[in-house]
Amino acid sequence: MSEISVTDHLFSFKLTGKLTFLSDVAFLVLLFASSFISVYFFPVIVSSVFFLLLIPVFIFTKKDYFWFAFFFIISSAPANIFAGSSFDTLYRLPSYSIFFGKITVIDLFVIGAFFKSLYVYFKERHLKIKKEILYSIIYIAIVTLAVSFIYGSERQLFFRELRGASFLSVIFSFTTLIKSTKEVKKFAYILIPFLFLVLADQLSIIFLKDLLIKFFRSDISIRLVTDNLSGNSRAISTSFYLVLLCMFFGLFFYNKKNEKAVLILLTISPIIIIITSIRMWTVSLLLLGGIYILLSEIPLKKYIKIIIPLIIIFLFLNLFSDFRNYFNETIIVRFTSLFTALSKGELTNYDSLAPRLADTKRIIDAIFFAPLFGSGLSHVYLTNKSGDLGFLNFILFAGVSGGIILLTLVLRILINLFRIIRSSTEKRKAIALFSFYCAIIIPYLTTINFFAFDVPSIILFSSILISVTQIFFFENENILKPV
Repeated sequence: MSEISVTDHLFSFKLTGKLTFLSDVAFLVLLFASSFISVYFFPVIVSSVFFLLLIPVFIFTKKDYFWFAFFFIISSAPANIFAGSSFDTLYRLPSYSIFFGKITVIDLFVIGAFFKSLYVYFKERHLKIKKEILYSIIYIAIVTLAVSFIYGSERQLFFRELRGASFLSVIFSFTTLIKSTKEVKKFAYILIPFLFLVLADQLSIIFLKDLLIKFFRSDISIRLVTDNLSGNSRAISTSFYLVLLCMFFGLFFYNKKNEKAVLILLTISPIIIIITSIRMWTVSLLLLGGIYILLSEIPLKKYIKIIIPLIIIFLFLNLFSDFRNYFNETIIVRFTSLFTALSKGELTNYDSLAPRLADTKRIIDAIFFAPLFGSGLSHVYLTNKSGDLGFLNFILFAGVSGGIILLTLVLRILINLFRIIRSSTEKRKAIALFSFYCAIIIPYLTTINFFAFDVPSIILFSSILISVTQIFFFENENILKPV
């Protein structure tokens, strides 16, 4: 009887891993397609029952990374599928009436994940969240809820925001149910097919002058975004935070074994970001790459594998006049508008600066109403918050004390990551996290609100990013322990 070598075992393990990955991807795509069909082609009662049945399946099965991926994807509305924030929007995810209003299937998943993670925690007694994170969330929750009642709030708006704020519980449930960065990798890789769906939607806007979803249902009411500079339709992605997360995972799991999957993540994600022509994120993309290259000490020739596919794809797309016109009239125009305003000395007329300055003045005035502990979810916050100026929105919400706590937490995260970078183990992953946090600080200070409670995909993105960081710290706690 011949002996089985170690090589045979490794081959068998790799083959099993690939088959598991492919089966996860196939099932996720099938489940997403079934969700799409149930919402778009069947009565509301069918889709309501379909999604309701998924919650107990998630609770009683073990592939938690799969279900976190699925619900994050559908909340991100890739290619404008399931898009729409109003409860009466056609073809959105189903909602269910309860005693104080309505609740969505995403809410049910977050609640189910929380109670499932509570059961697992009391069974295993392993907490992978740094205590300062946990205490900070508890403190901010208590203080902001207290001031909400003190200053008063409109009932419906209060519960809408509170429902979104509850998504921060994902930090606890994700870190409890996702056992390691190996499971995070499974979560990351099954997101890949949906990057192509997002890109297909963008190309549909550019080449076919309409959303991809409208070719399936012409009666859908989603409007194209018009660029304020060129007047052309702009290929904005509704699933932008899904794209950002994919780009981060591409850096986080970069190694020779994962090279093909990583190249897809690091090629498609930047293309989608550039096509949106969101200037701040393109600047952040360059900052992210620059910091990562400087810290990783990887030879520049290694990055050619990423840069060349990007260049080839853009050169190929520019062969078509529709894309070439979009590239010249929208992307280039938006990226050069700041330099044009500076050269003419007309910075006050810069297209996005004036409204943000107005928002800044309004929010700062509102902050002085309750500077120390903030306005919570009161009418002061709800009537003065902005879709931009993320950090100012947070100070309006949690006060200067909350802002100091948040800055301290971010600083602690960066210091811990730098300590791991200086060690020999897990250096590459620490560099990816460090670079990504540095890159998103600028948008958070100037534009994006990462704690926008009324946008599920944003708060889920923030919660998952914090969770991955905490799992990574938990796996490297020996390095972080004081000597």
